Amino acid sequence: MIPSREEIYRQLMEHGRHVERERAWLLNFYILVLAAVIYGLSESHGIELPIAFIILSMFSIVALIATIKLDAEYAHILRLIEDLIPDAPLPVSRTWYRPFLSVGSWTSFFYGFMFALFISFVFKGLHIPTTPLHVAWLTFSGMGAFCLRHAVTEHTRQKSSWCIWLVLSVIFILISFALGVFLL
Repeated sequence: MIPSREEIYRQLMEHGRHVERERAWLLNFYILVLAAVIYGLSESHGIELPIAFIILSMFSIVALIATIKLDAEYAHILRLIEDLIPDAPLPVSRTWYRPFLSVGSWTSFFYGFMFALFISFVFKGLHIPTTPLHVAWLTFSGMGAFCLRHAVTEHTRQKSSWCIWLVLSVIFILISFALGVFLL
């Protein structure tokens, strides 16, 4: 039996909601691990600072990759809805302003920012970066992750938008790398 268009739409939307829940649980788990490490450091339970920050920086990269993978899967589900059911309501993620408002975008920014922060802690100790160059480095790291996520997922589904996002990602990552080498 061939499912109806409504059944296909319902199934695809359920898959999309499932992906959104997975992304939320990943962020919750990340925050839980971060809180546990911070507690362990504050209570001096034998956790060495550089090791803890190396682990957290690697965990940030893993969380970023997993988030980008989940966002790509979500974008694929939305493309399937658009292709299979052309008269379905247009998902909000297909609007031009969506890249700047989505949870996945800012979660990617957060993981990139946290990765740079933990790397700075590895090399500088528990010194909170407050100089404009340090803040720029953290911001460029986050923006590199933000743009990389859009290049991979092609969320806006405009033919050339992934190229623009990829170029921006490379620019932000190179600037971040140069600032990181200069500062550390």
